Order: sequence, then C-alpha cells, then structure tokens
Amino acid sequence: MYYLFDNYKLGSPYPTANVPGFDASGTGRSQAWILGDTKTFGSSTVNEARLSFVRVNNSLNLPQGGTNVNLSGLGFTTGGNGIIPLDPRVEGVPEIDFASGLIIGVPSRPNRLIENTYQVLDNFSKLIGTHSISSAAISTTTNW
Repeated sequence: MYYLFDNYKLGSPYPTANVPGFDASGTGRSQAWILGDTKTFGSSTVNEARLSFVRVNNSLNLPQGGTNVNLSGLGFTTGGNGIIPLDPRVEGVPEIDFASGLIIGVPSRPNRLIENTYQVLDNFSKLIGTHSISSAAISTTTNW
C-alpha cells in the first residue's frame, strides 16, 4: 500500500500582469492511493493486481488585493444602487492587455481544477517450458 498527500500554497507576484502590484496565489492538494497484491501460483505463474486513485485539486490565480484601488476610485457607483463588490480581493484595476505585451490589473481568470483518476490493473504471467505467456488488463477512468 502506498499513500501520498501533498498540500501547497504558492504566491505569485506576476500571475497574469507583468508589472508588480497585482499579486495572486495558488493553492492545491494532491493525493494518491495505491493498493497492490502480487500472488504466485506454483513456480511458473504470477498474478499482480493493483488499484489506484489519484485526486488533484488546484486553485490558481486567486487575486490577493493590495492594489489600493477600489471601484469608487475608478469612477463606478458602489453600494446601494451601484456595484457591490462580493470579494474585496478582486476589486481593483481591471486586467488590461496592451498590444505591446504590457499587462496590468487584478487577475480576471481564477482557475480551479479538480480531477479524479481511478485505475484497475491486472497482470498475469505464466512460464511454459521456454515460453512466457502474459496478459494485462487496465481500466482507467478520469472525471473532472
């Protein structure tokens, strides 16, 4: 049996913008479980069975705020009958991409990836005289 657990947090000063001041973070967790069993049947036959599950859960380009710019400072009406920011971390200079390659602004494309992969594997081997016969069966399913 094998188990892997990995948490991470990554701060990025340039997630989408290529000038400082628009930080973002990424968080994630990866987990893997593998259960295997190998059996011998006599001196010439071996069977290996394995079950595995891998889960990846990542969030990328999560704005961290700190730009000291809010919507009312950009000329928008806020509160009451105006715009009500749901998350102050994403309030700030909108992401703007210039033709020259200059990018400024709060990351506008936070990404989330959740992926589960299941695998069932069976290998069978048999020696008959000087010959070897083997077969493998693999089933893999991935969902998001």
